[in-house]
Amino acid sequence: MMYKPTNILRGRPWLVLLTLLVWLLPQRAAAERYVEKTYQYMVMLNGSNTIRIKAPVYDEKWDDHWVEEGYLKAKWKDDAGTQHDDVVLYWGKNESSHDNDKSELNTKFRTDVGGSIDITQGNSSNHFNITKSSNTTSCLIYENDGAGTYDFTAIWTLPYDMLGKSLELYWDVRIDYTRGTAGDQSYKLKDLSGTTIDVPAAQTIMTPNLTMAMMSYSKPGMLEIPWVMSISDLTALRYEYMDVNGKTVKQDMPTNTNSGVIYLNAIEPHKNFHLVVSYKDKDKNPIENVSSDVQEIPVIHAPHGLTARPLGGIKSKVEVKWNVGYPDEADFTTTDFFEIQRSLTGKDADFENIGQVLFSPELAKDGVFTFIDSTVVNAIEARMLQDGCALGNVAYRVRRAMTTNWGWGINNNCANTTTCTLDKLHLMRIANYTAQWEDSTSYTARVAWQYADEPGAVWDDRARMVLRVNMKNRAGEIVDSMVYTLNKTEREQRYKVLTLSRPCVDFDIDLQVEKGQSPLTNDISQLKDYYFPIRNAQDWTTFRDMVDAAEGKRAVNARLYTDI
Repeated sequence: MMYKPTNILRGRPWLVLLTLLVWLLPQRAAAERYVEKTYQYMVMLNGSNTIRIKAPVYDEKWDDHWVEEGYLKAKWKDDAGTQHDDVVLYWGKNESSHDNDKSELNTKFRTDVGGSIDITQGNSSNHFNITKSSNTTSCLIYENDGAGTYDFTAIWTLPYDMLGKSLELYWDVRIDYTRGTAGDQSYKLKDLSGTTIDVPAAQTIMTPNLTMAMMSYSKPGMLEIPWVMSISDLTALRYEYMDVNGKTVKQDMPTNTNSGVIYLNAIEPHKNFHLVVSYKDKDKNPIENVSSDVQEIPVIHAPHGLTARPLGGIKSKVEVKWNVGYPDEADFTTTDFFEIQRSLTGKDADFENIGQVLFSPELAKDGVFTFIDSTVVNAIEARMLQDGCALGNVAYRVRRAMTTNWGWGINNNCANTTTCTLDKLHLMRIANYTAQWEDSTSYTARVAWQYADEPGAVWDDRARMVLRVNMKNRAGEIVDSMVYTLNKTEREQRYKVLTLSRPCVDFDIDLQVEKGQSPLTNDISQLKDYYFPIRNAQDWTTFRDMVDAAEGKRAVNARLYTDI
């Protein structure tokens, strides 16, 4: 027999109230958040001297929840029997608010223990290294494949004095969340279980540990390689690699620390890179020349030999070309692109992004990259022109996009700048044009024209090419007119077909270029030479006199047109 809910609740008002209260419970009570799931907080032994850590950071679904203060702590005793209670890792969200459209979260990290901790930045291959001597580090943690959740994984390489010890590891986590109520709404996460790990004793031979090379955020133009040695009594320390010429390079390092960061020029090859350590073990026995694993460190292929060459023509395009060094070496990434910027004045304030060129290691082996700037004329402003017709210092710069954090300055060895001059710029003009019947039976006429062949003649889309047709009666009076603004296709094909079907009139056709809003207002007769032309010995003497007369107060530019 089935009972309806109405029959069950009838006569039981307290049960109705209880049902309503359960229905109105906050959503958080009905669904456990990602950062509240205690099984997400993991720690385990990961080899003889490393511990693997994994923990959540953020859940951006519904009313967002995040780790406001997260701690992994370790209780242990050293060889002298002293009890320690150290913070292995602290982490927390480093944003006052978070845009849920973003797929990364700014997060802070710190450690107070020895050794080093290599942190993978969520769902990515990006990682970074922190040590006890580091300040609080802020970095991006990436979202888990659009799931609205964020976490990180860390590998803690233990210091020598923790090897062979029993570590009691436990979590201390405070959660915060967005909710309409005012005031402090954070709460401590309960039921987090601790873990005891018995770390194996030190091996007879301790080897230095190198993490993979990464781009340096603190030193533009450099790669950084964090390293740690799980013993303190170092007697000698150096790194070695083979340079592009096959020569082995050895660089000594100080021995007063057993961890640190090695910095290498990002655009130079470093093959067979490894760290070599000599030390004394706990019994003061000397251990000599122990090598780390060998790394083949990739380079960041930088733009070299950057040139900019005006191509002329009515669009006055500029060809920007460059190549890369060491094209056969592996690159730091499988795909990237070059960013291209332009300044029509050469001033930093006037640089703007104008395009990108794809980069890949396969393309690098071809040797040359090219970008054609076809927007230069349409971007000109009157303030940029010298004598109304010259751009004397057009600057282009090219940068590997992955080095954005290094800026465009001289410290970024993956960026390059060059300049060129655009001279005698003026709007192109029509040299001559004709009009004749295309098909007299259908009353169509063909208007065709030629442009004047003049250096520096360009087309600016802010100007207009206008074709006017005036219709006159037998008394010579205008009875009708038509105006056509020619489009790009018509300008390039240099003709337009008109339908002239009005009877008993004469057609007057006029074709001209109107300057409109274009800053190129000078006629060919008004243009000045940006470069003084030197074609003979007398021109050279004249140029010398011009330089003397300038007295260093203004620029005097010249171009040699012949061998004198």
